[in-house]
Amino acid sequence: MAHIITIANAKGGVGRTVLCWHMAHRLSEPSTGDGKSNKPQRVLCVDLSDDCDLSFLFLKKHDCHQKMCTDLEKEFDISNLIGKGNKLPRPKIYKPGIDFIAGEPQRGLYLDNSQRQDISSSYKKIRQLAYQGNYDYILIDTSPGQGDKYNAALLMADYIITPSSPDIFSVLCFFTIEDSIKKINSQFGKSPKSLGIFFMNYKKDQAEYIEPMKELVIQHKYSTFENNIPFSESIKKTMATKLSLREMRNSYVACRRIDNVTAEMMKKIENINFS
Repeated sequence: MAHIITIANAKGGVGRTVLCWHMAHRLSEPSTGDGKSNKPQRVLCVDLSDDCDLSFLFLKKHDCHQKMCTDLEKEFDISNLIGKGNKLPRPKIYKPGIDFIAGEPQRGLYLDNSQRQDISSSYKKIRQLAYQGNYDYILIDTSPGQGDKYNAALLMADYIITPSSPDIFSVLCFFTIEDSIKKINSQFGKSPKSLGIFFMNYKKDQAEYIEPMKELVIQHKYSTFENNIPFSESIKKTMATKLSLREMRNSYVACRRIDNVTAEMMKKIENINFS
Protein backbone atom coordinates (compact mmCIF):
# COMPACT_ATOMS: atom_id res chain seq x y z
CA MET A 1 0.00 0.00 0.00
CA ALA A 2 1.36 3.40 -0.98
CA HIS A 3 2.01 6.09 1.59
CA ILE A 4 0.81 9.41 0.18
CA ILE A 5 2.70 12.32 1.71
CA THR A 6 2.11 16.01 1.10
CA ILE A 7 4.98 18.38 1.84
CA ALA A 8 3.32 21.60 2.93
CA ASN A 9 3.96 24.95 4.52
CA ALA A 10 2.17 28.12 3.39
CA LYS A 11 5.38 30.10 4.02
CA GLY A 12 7.70 30.43 1.04
CA GLY A 13 11.37 29.46 0.93
CA VAL A 14 11.25 26.72 3.56
CA GLY A 15 12.54 23.88 1.33
CA ARG A 16 9.47 21.93 0.17
CA THR A 17 10.77 21.25 -3.35
CA VAL A 18 14.31 20.55 -2.14
CA LEU A 19 12.98 18.02 0.35
CA CYS A 20 10.72 16.33 -2.21
CA TRP A 21 13.60 15.97 -4.72
CA HIS A 22 16.10 14.53 -2.25
CA MET A 23 13.62 12.36 -0.35
CA ALA A 24 12.51 10.74 -3.63
CA HIS A 25 16.11 9.83 -4.43
CA ARG A 26 16.77 8.60 -0.90
CA LEU A 27 13.71 6.32 -0.90
CA SER A 28 14.47 4.85 -4.34
CA GLU A 29 18.16 4.12 -3.80
CA PRO A 30 19.59 0.73 -2.73
CA SER A 31 21.84 2.20 -0.03
CA THR A 32 21.88 5.07 2.45
CA GLY A 33 24.49 7.82 2.68
CA ASP A 34 26.67 5.79 5.05
CA GLY A 35 26.64 2.73 2.77
CA LYS A 36 24.02 0.68 4.62
CA SER A 37 21.73 -1.44 2.48
CA ASN A 38 18.28 -0.06 1.85
CA LYS A 39 15.24 -1.60 0.20
CA PRO A 40 14.56 0.55 -2.88
CA GLN A 41 11.05 1.98 -2.96
CA ARG A 42 8.97 2.95 -5.98
CA VAL A 43 8.25 6.66 -5.74
CA LEU A 44 5.87 8.97 -7.58
CA CYS A 45 6.44 12.72 -7.24
CA VAL A 46 3.54 15.08 -7.95
CA ASP A 47 4.19 18.76 -8.67
CA LEU A 48 1.26 20.81 -7.35
CA SER A 49 3.37 23.96 -7.03
CA ASP A 50 2.40 26.95 -9.14
CA ASP A 51 6.09 27.64 -9.82
CA CYS A 52 6.75 24.11 -11.15
CA ASP A 53 10.24 24.07 -9.62
CA LEU A 54 10.08 20.31 -9.05
CA SER A 55 9.15 19.78 -12.71
CA PHE A 56 12.17 21.86 -13.72
CA LEU A 57 14.43 19.48 -11.78
CA PHE A 58 12.87 16.35 -13.27
CA LEU A 59 12.62 17.59 -16.87
CA LYS A 60 16.35 17.59 -17.60
CA LYS A 61 15.94 18.58 -21.24
CA HIS A 62 14.94 22.12 -20.25
CA ASP A 63 17.61 24.63 -19.35
CA CYS A 64 15.22 27.41 -18.31
CA HIS A 65 11.74 27.73 -16.83
CA GLN A 66 10.40 29.55 -19.89
CA LYS A 67 11.12 26.65 -22.26
CA MET A 68 9.72 24.16 -19.77
CA CYS A 69 6.50 26.13 -19.29
CA THR A 70 6.00 26.31 -23.06
CA ASP A 71 6.07 22.51 -23.23
CA LEU A 72 3.93 22.00 -20.13
CA GLU A 73 1.24 24.34 -21.42
CA LYS A 74 0.57 21.78 -24.18
CA GLU A 75 -0.32 19.12 -21.61
CA PHE A 76 -2.09 20.50 -18.53
CA ASP A 77 -1.92 16.93 -17.29
CA ILE A 78 -1.96 17.81 -13.60
CA SER A 79 -5.47 19.25 -13.99
CA ASN A 80 -6.71 15.72 -14.67
CA LEU A 81 -5.72 14.86 -11.11
CA ILE A 82 -7.71 17.56 -9.35
CA GLY A 83 -10.26 18.54 -11.99
CA LYS A 84 -13.56 17.02 -13.07
CA GLY A 85 -13.87 13.70 -14.87
CA ASN A 86 -12.27 10.30 -14.41
CA LYS A 87 -9.23 10.80 -16.62
CA LEU A 88 -5.95 10.17 -14.81
CA PRO A 89 -2.68 12.02 -15.44
CA ARG A 90 0.16 10.11 -17.10
CA PRO A 91 3.23 9.77 -14.89
CA LYS A 92 6.55 10.27 -16.64
CA ILE A 93 9.53 8.02 -15.96
CA TYR A 94 12.50 9.95 -14.57
CA LYS A 95 14.74 6.99 -13.64
CA PRO A 96 14.21 3.45 -12.33
CA GLY A 97 12.23 3.80 -9.11
CA ILE A 98 11.10 7.41 -9.62
CA ASP A 99 8.18 8.62 -11.73
CA PHE A 100 6.71 12.11 -11.67
CA ILE A 101 3.69 14.13 -12.72
CA ALA A 102 4.74 17.54 -14.02
CA GLY A 103 3.05 20.69 -12.79
CA GLU A 104 0.96 23.29 -14.55
CA PRO A 105 2.64 26.67 -15.11
CA GLN A 106 -0.18 28.89 -13.92
CA ARG A 107 -0.79 30.73 -10.68
CA GLY A 108 -3.73 28.45 -9.98
CA LEU A 109 -6.33 26.28 -11.64
CA TYR A 110 -9.13 28.80 -11.15
CA LEU A 111 -11.64 26.04 -10.69
CA ASP A 112 -15.31 26.83 -11.12
CA ASN A 113 -17.76 26.10 -8.31
CA SER A 114 -18.63 22.59 -9.51
CA GLN A 115 -14.94 21.68 -9.64
CA ARG A 116 -14.36 23.11 -6.17
CA GLN A 117 -17.13 20.88 -4.83
CA ASP A 118 -15.72 17.88 -6.71
CA ILE A 119 -12.19 18.34 -5.42
CA SER A 120 -12.62 15.20 -3.31
CA SER A 121 -12.34 13.11 -6.50
CA SER A 122 -8.61 13.74 -6.33
CA TYR A 123 -8.54 11.53 -3.23
CA LYS A 124 -9.72 8.56 -5.30
CA LYS A 125 -7.60 9.37 -8.34
CA ILE A 126 -4.30 9.50 -6.47
CA ARG A 127 -5.03 6.08 -4.99
CA GLN A 128 -5.84 4.70 -8.43
CA LEU A 129 -2.46 5.95 -9.59
CA ALA A 130 -0.81 4.35 -6.56
CA TYR A 131 -2.38 0.99 -7.41
CA GLN A 132 -1.70 1.14 -11.15
CA GLY A 133 1.93 2.21 -10.70
CA ASN A 134 2.60 -0.09 -7.75
CA TYR A 135 4.13 2.84 -5.85
CA ASP A 136 5.39 2.60 -2.29
CA TYR A 137 5.46 6.35 -1.74
CA ILE A 138 3.79 9.31 -3.40
CA LEU A 139 5.35 12.69 -2.55
CA ILE A 140 3.33 15.83 -3.32
CA ASP A 141 5.07 19.20 -3.61
CA THR A 142 3.02 22.34 -2.92
CA SER A 143 3.17 26.12 -3.31
CA PRO A 144 3.36 28.72 -0.58
CA GLY A 145 0.00 30.22 0.25
CA GLN A 146 -3.34 28.49 0.07
CA GLY A 147 -5.59 27.77 -2.90
CA ASP A 148 -7.29 25.00 -4.85
CA LYS A 149 -4.08 23.05 -5.52
CA TYR A 150 -2.96 23.41 -1.91
CA ASN A 151 -6.30 22.20 -0.55
CA ALA A 152 -6.34 19.29 -2.99
CA ALA A 153 -2.83 18.32 -1.88
CA LEU A 154 -3.91 18.23 1.76
CA LEU A 155 -7.06 16.27 0.97
CA MET A 156 -5.22 13.64 -1.11
CA ALA A 157 -2.62 12.88 1.54
CA ASP A 158 -2.37 10.13 4.12
CA TYR A 159 0.30 12.16 5.91
CA ILE A 160 1.65 15.70 5.92
CA ILE A 161 5.19 16.74 6.75
CA THR A 162 6.16 20.37 7.24
CA PRO A 163 9.64 21.74 6.55
CA SER A 164 10.09 25.11 8.22
CA SER A 165 12.51 27.92 8.85
CA PRO A 166 13.21 28.50 12.56
CA ASP A 167 11.06 31.64 12.73
CA ILE A 168 7.67 32.41 14.18
CA PHE A 169 6.01 33.07 10.80
CA SER A 170 6.89 29.63 9.41
CA VAL A 171 5.73 27.95 12.61
CA LEU A 172 2.43 29.87 12.57
CA CYS A 173 1.89 28.60 9.01
CA PHE A 174 2.36 25.08 10.38
CA PHE A 175 -0.48 25.77 12.82
CA THR A 176 -2.75 26.72 9.88
CA ILE A 177 -2.07 23.28 8.37
CA GLU A 178 -3.25 21.65 11.58
CA ASP A 179 -6.41 23.79 11.40
CA SER A 180 -6.94 22.72 7.77
CA ILE A 181 -6.66 19.06 8.78
CA LYS A 182 -9.47 19.55 11.30
CA LYS A 183 -11.65 21.24 8.66
CA ILE A 184 -11.03 18.43 6.16
CA ASN A 185 -12.03 15.88 8.77
CA SER A 186 -15.24 17.73 9.62
CA GLN A 187 -16.15 18.10 5.92
CA PHE A 188 -15.17 14.69 4.55
CA GLY A 189 -15.05 12.43 7.61
CA LYS A 190 -11.39 11.63 6.99
CA SER A 191 -8.20 13.60 7.10
CA PRO A 192 -4.44 13.22 6.72
CA LYS A 193 -2.26 12.77 9.78
CA SER A 194 0.40 15.35 10.50
CA LEU A 195 3.84 13.82 11.04
CA GLY A 196 5.05 17.12 12.44
CA ILE A 197 7.44 19.95 11.72
CA PHE A 198 11.21 20.00 11.25
CA PHE A 199 13.64 22.80 10.45
CA MET A 200 15.46 23.14 7.18
CA ASN A 201 17.84 25.37 5.24
CA TYR A 202 18.85 27.46 8.26
CA LYS A 203 22.33 28.89 8.83
CA LYS A 204 24.48 28.65 11.94
CA ASP A 205 23.34 31.96 13.39
CA GLN A 206 19.71 30.75 13.19
CA ALA A 207 20.27 27.44 15.01
CA GLU A 208 19.68 29.03 18.41
CA TYR A 209 16.04 29.65 17.49
CA ILE A 210 15.23 25.99 16.85
CA GLU A 211 14.63 24.92 20.46
CA PRO A 212 12.34 27.89 21.28
CA MET A 213 10.34 27.16 18.12
CA LYS A 214 10.11 23.46 19.04
CA GLU A 215 8.89 24.38 22.52
CA LEU A 216 6.18 26.57 20.99
CA VAL A 217 5.02 23.69 18.78
CA ILE A 218 4.99 21.26 21.70
CA GLN A 219 3.04 23.77 23.83
CA HIS A 220 0.32 23.61 21.18
CA LYS A 221 0.44 19.79 21.46
CA TYR A 222 1.80 19.23 17.97
CA SER A 223 4.66 17.00 16.86
CA THR A 224 8.25 17.83 15.94
CA PHE A 225 11.10 15.87 14.35
CA GLU A 226 14.30 15.13 16.22
CA ASN A 227 16.34 15.58 13.03
CA ASN A 228 16.75 18.77 11.02
CA ILE A 229 18.49 19.78 7.77
CA PRO A 230 20.64 22.92 8.07
CA PHE A 231 21.85 24.89 5.07
CA SER A 232 24.28 22.94 2.90
CA GLU A 233 26.33 24.05 -0.09
CA SER A 234 26.00 20.51 -1.47
CA ILE A 235 22.20 20.71 -1.38
CA LYS A 236 22.31 24.19 -2.94
CA LYS A 237 24.47 22.89 -5.81
CA THR A 238 22.08 20.01 -6.54
CA MET A 239 19.35 22.53 -7.28
CA ALA A 240 21.57 24.22 -9.87
CA THR A 241 22.98 21.05 -11.43
CA LYS A 242 19.81 18.86 -11.20
CA LEU A 243 21.89 16.11 -9.62
CA SER A 244 21.10 13.96 -6.61
CA LEU A 245 23.36 14.17 -3.56
CA ARG A 246 24.77 10.72 -4.41
CA GLU A 247 26.06 12.17 -7.68
CA MET A 248 27.80 15.07 -5.93
CA ARG A 249 31.27 15.08 -4.43
CA ASN A 250 31.78 15.95 -0.76
CA SER A 251 28.09 15.49 0.03
CA TYR A 252 28.34 12.84 2.76
CA VAL A 253 27.11 15.08 5.61
CA ALA A 254 24.16 16.37 3.58
CA CYS A 255 23.28 12.79 2.58
CA ARG A 256 23.22 11.72 6.21
CA ARG A 257 20.91 14.57 7.15
CA ILE A 258 18.45 13.72 4.38
CA ASP A 259 18.71 10.04 5.37
CA ASN A 260 17.97 10.83 9.02
CA VAL A 261 14.87 12.92 8.30
CA THR A 262 13.59 10.33 5.80
CA ALA A 263 14.17 7.46 8.23
CA GLU A 264 12.41 9.38 11.00
CA MET A 265 9.46 10.03 8.70
CA MET A 266 9.24 6.32 7.83
CA LYS A 267 9.39 5.41 11.52
CA LYS A 268 6.60 7.84 12.37
CA ILE A 269 4.41 6.27 9.67
CA GLU A 270 5.21 2.80 10.97
CA ASN A 271 4.28 3.82 14.52
CA ILE A 272 0.96 5.28 13.35
CA ASN A 273 0.07 2.14 11.41
CA PHE A 274 0.85 -0.14 14.35
CA SER A 275 -0.74 2.02 17.04
